Amino acid sequence: MAEGQSKWLQDFFDKAEPIKLKDPLAVTLGAMSEDEVFVFKYPDAVKLAGHSCPAVAGAYMITLKALKALYGNEIPVRGELKVAVLGGPLDMAYGPISQVISFITGAAPITGFGGLGGRFVRRNKLVFDEEH
Repeated sequence: MAEGQSKWLQDFFDKAEPIKLKDPLAVTLGAMSEDEVFVFKYPDAVKLAGHSCPAVAGAYMITLKALKALYGNEIPVRGELKVAVLGGPLDMAYGPISQVISFITGAAPITGFGGLGGRFVRRNKLVFDEEH
């Protein structure tokens, strides 16, 4: 293991398929070049949540499957998606699930990035439908 990397007790963390996304905002702000992609791995979701559980694993896998269904073989674009959660943020594990989905997709609640000149808006792209 390289210095500075997390050491996991479960080996399956590193076996989950990575999720790759383009991020035009990251390119615009100089974080990465246009031909690069963000690569999210299950351990990133574990770090975000501070633990691994069925909700965190499920959120990661749901996001992976949804992106494949929506984009096929194309690389998804982070920040383009709108995510609706059928329930409230305090219902069951929807809060932590939505945080993992937001982290990967860039879809954010009201606290999200407001954009640059009308571009790259991420705010209000993750919403909770508490009436269902």
